Amino acid sequence: MYFYLLDLRVVDSQKRVYWDNLIPEIQNAGLWGDIREVESTSETVHELTKVVRKGRYQTVVAIGDDAFLATVAGALLESTVAVGYIPFGHKINFAAGLNLNSQVGQVGPRLAARRLKRFDLLKVNREYAVGGLQVGFWQERDMAWETAGLLKRKFLRSGLIDTCNIFSTPDVFGVRVQQAEYELSLESIALRIVTCGYRAGRMFSVAPVSGADGYAHLVSVGRVTPMQKRQLYRPLATLEHKFPFLVTHTRLQRCTLAIDTDKPVALDGYILRNQKEFEVQALAAAYSLIV
Repeated sequence: MYFYLLDLRVVDSQKRVYWDNLIPEIQNAGLWGDIREVESTSETVHELTKVVRKGRYQTVVAIGDDAFLATVAGALLESTVAVGYIPFGHKINFAAGLNLNSQVGQVGPRLAARRLKRFDLLKVNREYAVGGLQVGFWQERDMAWETAGLLKRKFLRSGLIDTCNIFSTPDVFGVRVQQAEYELSLESIALRIVTCGYRAGRMFSVAPVSGADGYAHLVSVGRVTPMQKRQLYRPLATLEHKFPFLVTHTRLQRCTLAIDTDKPVALDGYILRNQKEFEVQALAAAYSLIV
């Protein structure tokens, strides 16, 4: 049985007509069930807690944006309930990367086919993200798109990254990443921790080239031992722009992330206010999504 959860913060009166046009299609496919409308994260979690407790539903369909999908997936972590997704709004990069849409004629067949795929989830403090956490990106769109294109080609083949969501000045800021055995320090103009299939927790950083060899001071990772041995991470690639930039990457499972200055920070495209330190955890294969 299907349970539909509609986010009124995203599906407002202007978008409601698009949702109303989908209802007959879903009904004709024999997929209709109960529906609830919510206006807050707490209300969403409350409804899903009842869904899990009753045990009547095999699928919860999130109708909203990527952040709403993340809330739904996070609330269902301890259950076997599958997740469907009908994307609405502007912050739907995750949906776009998977070619999921809300067009009439496509939603019903997709839900009916019930092709399930496991996806990772990123937990940041007490919140969840299906796309990722991003910190500070340069204002110039060509630089942003060049970075996005590079990362898509190299690692994110499902296209889950869009560095144009956040714009800031290209000022360098410091980042400290601490986990059980490693401490990582870097200077960056842009940083993103992404989820992408089984690669949740991969961190990308864009920084200007400097130093004698161009790389030496950029990113360093040290195992915490009495010897304090250090290992330099090699850059992923160099971006040729007005002056060269480097993209570096590493893999994180659970860590504390701290930035040393005020920069725009967002989770699935939504700005996080007044936060400079984050507890980040990559949850592998956390939920099943109908794709």
